[in-house]
Amino acid sequence: MYVTPLPPRPNLEQYKKLAKDLVKACKTGDREAILEWSKRWLEILATLMDVQGPERRDWFRHQPNQIAEFVLGRLAKSKCALADAQFVIARVHSFKSWPKFAKHIEALTSASSPVSKFESAADAVVNGDIATLERLLREDADLIRAHSTRTHQATLLHYVAANGVEDFRQQTPKNAVEVVELLLKAGAEVDAANWDYGQGTALGLVATSIHPWLAGVQNALLETLLDHGAAVDGLPGGWSPLISALHNDRPEAAAFLAARGARLDLEGAAGVGRLDVVKSFFKESIRTGSGSDRPRLTSSSDRAPIRTESGSDRPRLTSGSDRASVRTESGSDRPHLTRGSDRAPIRTESGSDGPVSQTVATGPLSEPRAVATGPV
Repeated sequence: MYVTPLPPRPNLEQYKKLAKDLVKACKTGDREAILEWSKRWLEILATLMDVQGPERRDWFRHQPNQIAEFVLGRLAKSKCALADAQFVIARVHSFKSWPKFAKHIEALTSASSPVSKFESAADAVVNGDIATLERLLREDADLIRAHSTRTHQATLLHYVAANGVEDFRQQTPKNAVEVVELLLKAGAEVDAANWDYGQGTALGLVATSIHPWLAGVQNALLETLLDHGAAVDGLPGGWSPLISALHNDRPEAAAFLAARGARLDLEGAAGVGRLDVVKSFFKESIRTGSGSDRPRLTSSSDRAPIRTESGSDRPRLTSGSDRASVRTESGSDRPHLTRGSDRAPIRTESGSDGPVSQTVATGPLSEPRAVATGPV
């Protein structure tokens, strides 16, 4: 499900009212009433954020039904409890719970709060706004190792990947390499984990993301991260960036990682066309217990290969793995990593071209603003 952005100057009291309205819709027992509730919510957000034209149509193509299904799945067994309605709203905005969501909104009321500073810095990263990013890092040295309050807990470095973070920030500026170099020079942890994707690092998220590829900077970003010490095989116990790049239709990134020394199991070797390595997995005269000579598949890897999920266009090499499997989301034309969770999953096809600039906004979910300002 698409992660819904917050409006400018979000109003917590109005969100509480929104939750109560959801309870009323739920108690009717009518799916259409819940669908209408989700449409009204999105209409309010789209108006507050001045979303127009094709982008507005994209918002309403899938989101109302996705939100309605999520509501039904969560509230069906709870007899439409207010706490669950609040939980749904928090999840749609990519927060783990209503208290965390409320705390985030309250922190946004102060421009000097750590949350406000992080949000501004995240916008600067995805927009390639070097001047603003430098200023923010200069004013607050702790910002470079801060984490998002959303479920993914991403650092600023993760946002460069345009993957594993909120959809409306999934974009890659042409100067992304310069952004990465600035962040690393300021002290960013090159292999910090994004826990939403099972210990995914910036390297793995870049290797599996379509946005850096579209911007023409994917391999340059990978090279920069590796040159600053990123682990080419990912974190211990985590997933392989190379294998995951293959699963997410990023063969160029996989080949680049292989050339930089990434470990190759049978699947990885076949995926990047390394026939010499594929042959090394077979021994011609391994005697079986029955006494017959028969080739047996062997592996030099101590890890089970990651399998492709059902429906993948790649052959399934194994039926199981001790690592979280990686799949492309069905129906999406922007394959990214995804993982099962009790949260509302992030949809890969972004309904937005990027962060929405702050605009004049009045309405039920937002405090009124007198003047419009552009992105920080």
